[in-house]
Amino acid sequence: MKSCPRLLVLFVALPAMLLLISACGGGKNRAVVTVAPVTIAAGYEHSLAIKADGTLWAWGGNFYGQLGDGTDVNRFAPIQVGAANDWAAVSAGYYHSVALKADGSLWAWGNNDYCQTGDRNSGSDWYDWNCTRVPTMVGRDRDWVAVSAGYEHTAAIKADGSLWTWGNNNLGQLGDGTGGGGYDGYYNCKLVPVRVGTDRDWVMVSASDHTVAVKADGSLWAWGHSASGQLGDGTSDRYKTLPVRVGSDNDWAVVSAGLWHTMALKTDGSLWGWGDNGENQLGDGTYNNRWLAPVRVGANNDWSVLSCHLASSYTMALKADGALWGWGAFNGARDYIVLDGPPFWYALMQQIGTAVGWADLATSSNHVILLNADGEIWAFGNSNVGQVGDGTFFTQHLPVLVGTGFRVP
Repeated sequence: MKSCPRLLVLFVALPAMLLLISACGGGKNRAVVTVAPVTIAAGYEHSLAIKADGTLWAWGGNFYGQLGDGTDVNRFAPIQVGAANDWAAVSAGYYHSVALKADGSLWAWGNNDYCQTGDRNSGSDWYDWNCTRVPTMVGRDRDWVAVSAGYEHTAAIKADGSLWTWGNNNLGQLGDGTGGGGYDGYYNCKLVPVRVGTDRDWVMVSASDHTVAVKADGSLWAWGHSASGQLGDGTSDRYKTLPVRVGSDNDWAVVSAGLWHTMALKTDGSLWGWGDNGENQLGDGTYNNRWLAPVRVGANNDWSVLSCHLASSYTMALKADGALWGWGAFNGARDYIVLDGPPFWYALMQQIGTAVGWADLATSSNHVILLNADGEIWAFGNSNVGQVGDGTFFTQHLPVLVGTGFRVP
């Protein structure tokens, strides 16, 4: 009996899930997707990680309480968040954090100016943040299986496959048919989770200023901000308030929402991108925006891990051997990583360093977290508020060891 090849695909930082895909060619065989938790995440200037013992750790910027330690003090090395030891998954937004516990409960903390923490308390002015500085349970349900913290909203999936969103909806990023209107003010913010349609077959979601999600049949859907073609639906409308299907393919495995671009992997390990490409964040070497539909990047079929960040114009990925690759505009460690020159020079796809065997990565606006199979976290990039986590505020151009004993998915 011929066995099916297995592709291990991980999207980190935004959706808290690991996708294990078994795909057989020919006939009517389809990908079978199961979900497991992601244990590291990078926000705009903060980092989160779960240790093997189930404890949660955080470091970096904390002005909005996004570290969850009850203070607004920046932390230059990992500190434990509370005393709980049953954390299962994490995701980091711009200035807020969300996490799942082993019992299926969902927790959030940090900036709540657009209700993105889902605890019914939001500010009314830019200076009235109403931050939540410790993890606070979102509702009472205990059937959450995946979550993605976006720029100013959050999306999550329940065990029954239903998809829920809350927070800012000025660009239709909640996908419930309301909102829109642009960046000026509040547009139908949702204080608590609202359901996106009636479907029960969602398996993963990634949130930025736009939202993208994959269904169990391998179809890809998107909504929210679309001015740069990041939805991939053939238009560059300002925004979409309901999910629109991206093409007609049914072999999408994982998707990652960047600032104004989107990247995705298919079940065959191929890499695809669409949206803004002015800084080569799509990696196709053209610097041409791709508004109409996803465009394949290169000819390789050995991509395994993919990460964009909601506030950045670069992409990083791992290949099957654990080698790290990057492209676009990265400003955190320009001597080592993608950007190596003046601010208006953007790098083509290239391998970053010579190390192989990385198991996971999470990208931020200006720092990167790497996890190896031994449970060690390494990081590099800008560390002005401690986001690298090595105990200093110095930019690190090469990966430095942050800590050990972290959970490997």
